[in-house]
Amino acid sequence: MDSVTFDVVIVGAGIAGIATAYYLATQQGITNILLVDKRPPMTYTSDKSGSNYRNWWTHPAMMQLANHSIDLMDTIAQDNGNFFNLNRRGYAYFSQRKDILPDLKPYSSPIMGEIRIHDSVLTAYHPQENADLIGADVIIGHDLVKQIAPFVSDDIQSMIHVRRAGWLSTRVFAQHMLDIASQSGLVEMRGEVIHLEHNGNQSTLTINTAQGEQSITSSKLVLATGPNLPQIGKMLNLDFHAYNVMHQKVMLYDNKQVIPDDMPFMIFRDEPTVDWSDDELSYLEHHAESVSIPGNFHIRRVNNKWIHVGWAFNRLRTINPQEIISDNIFPKVLLKGISSFIPSLADYAKSIPQPIGISGGYYTRTFENLPIIQETTLSGLYVIGALSGFGVMVGCGAGELLSRMITGQATPSYTEAFSLSRYDQPDYYNTMQSYSSGEL
Repeated sequence: MDSVTFDVVIVGAGIAGIATAYYLATQQGITNILLVDKRPPMTYTSDKSGSNYRNWWTHPAMMQLANHSIDLMDTIAQDNGNFFNLNRRGYAYFSQRKDILPDLKPYSSPIMGEIRIHDSVLTAYHPQENADLIGADVIIGHDLVKQIAPFVSDDIQSMIHVRRAGWLSTRVFAQHMLDIASQSGLVEMRGEVIHLEHNGNQSTLTINTAQGEQSITSSKLVLATGPNLPQIGKMLNLDFHAYNVMHQKVMLYDNKQVIPDDMPFMIFRDEPTVDWSDDELSYLEHHAESVSIPGNFHIRRVNNKWIHVGWAFNRLRTINPQEIISDNIFPKVLLKGISSFIPSLADYAKSIPQPIGISGGYYTRTFENLPIIQETTLSGLYVIGALSGFGVMVGCGAGELLSRMITGQATPSYTEAFSLSRYDQPDYYNTMQSYSSGEL
């Protein structure tokens, strides 16, 4: 079996692998790149995301990475007529608590922008999307919140409207980056890596393709394998400190037009107040690994017919990702839970409208929910992974950062926060407890 050599081989054709290839080709002048995956691009985990993005983070390194990544997406949108529909509709975090101002202190940073408080009138609050507006508008008081979102429950007392946030057509965006990289010489290979060796500073891969096995060698190998990262780490005796958590969401036909078209991406953080059946409660406690059921419901309109609904309650860990199997109970508990915040959804919970789409993927994450972007202890072997639920929003920034590492360019000061060497710092685990995981 003859071997083919590439300057860089990237395993994994999700948003992380594609963005890395794009910036290697467009900024670093590397054109002899192989992108290999057994699936078509953007069809495993990246396409299961909500396609949302934000700069709203408490960890300083994530603030900077997310902001830079949004800058990069803005540039591509401006240069190409925004054909992938990047918007600035924002994120809206709702809470039953009125005393939320202490929660905002970690977000007080010049990078994030001004936090504007509205607790008496809304004359200075303009909900329309505005690409030049950053920071957040904080609406305090049930009556004021109801003026903006009359459909929420009567116990909602506050809303945080994050402005440098929104969503986009992720697959269209990724395909654009892939097309540009391909025009520069990127080669795609559809196949499964069945053997991987790393000797000295060279990696050798055996790839099973439809045409048979192919041997590939490269001095630069990038692991952008998403949920398969923990497994590959074991193969190479590398501990990536990563694990997988299954995440499901529902695409619901909103025939009652419960959610207005102009709302931001909405997140309800409080624990739902619901009279669960024994089976439902057992299901939730098992997957949440707790008798306390978390909040983290999220919802937005997709178009004039469909809404996207999710609930990040699952905490069950796995190293080996398996095929997502839809269960009948998930849509029921999801809609029952979120209807405690949006009462008009209660009818859907009782009789789920058809058609309904249930999709699922994995959050591949580290315990503190920071990504891994670095050259490993094996020379020439790089990893970009654990982009747990935020691959879309930091994909460009992470891919550009790794492209600079691969070509020996200078990297920003926050780079070290995404290296596995962070786990060698004394008291690191305790320090990270002061930061929000930023999952939603």
